[in-house]
Amino acid sequence: NLIWAVNPSDDSVSVIRPDTNVRLAKITVGDEPQSVALTPDGQYAYVANAAAGTVTIIQISDPAWGTFSANVIGTLTTGAEPWNIVNSPDGRRMFVANSGQDTITVIDTTTRTIIGHVDLRNSIANDPDRSRHFQPRGLAVTLDNTKLYVTRFLSFTKAGGRQGDDLGKEGLVAVLNINTASTLISD
Repeated sequence: NLIWAVNPSDDSVSVIRPDTNVRLAKITVGDEPQSVALTPDGQYAYVANAAAGTVTIIQISDPAWGTFSANVIGTLTTGAEPWNIVNSPDGRRMFVANSGQDTITVIDTTTRTIIGHVDLRNSIANDPDRSRHFQPRGLAVTLDNTKLYVTRFLSFTKAGGRQGDDLGKEGLVAVLNINTASTLISD
């Protein structure tokens, strides 16, 4: 398998051959890419571009090391500061953590379109204070495609602290129920 690396300083991704560490391609994407996820069939790569608020879709025409080729085929506007992206194991959905907007964008990989957004700030995951930022960053989907795990970037101190202080070491992981066979998503 090829290695995909984001290059935030020059708005590109590099595709690297793992046995020789030779770069096979450098593909221009959006402003400040932070993560990349491939579909299970290896035909598409989705890149979360934090400063652009977009996801770049790359079609992989030839995955072979000696003749690798891929092209950008589209860009989707997600939300503020898309930091992480993950594909469901069944390949039907991409989930994007919009850290600056406290949302998760859901992309249908069949149509390569956005089917919705989940507001984490105004959800039970953010109780008891829904005015604070959730800042989703880490994402993982269970193997059975039924749950999306989302980590909060900045935790909050225990009693009396303020956002950004991480002295209390309060960690938080939200669990969202998903159904990749439909457009349903709930918290």
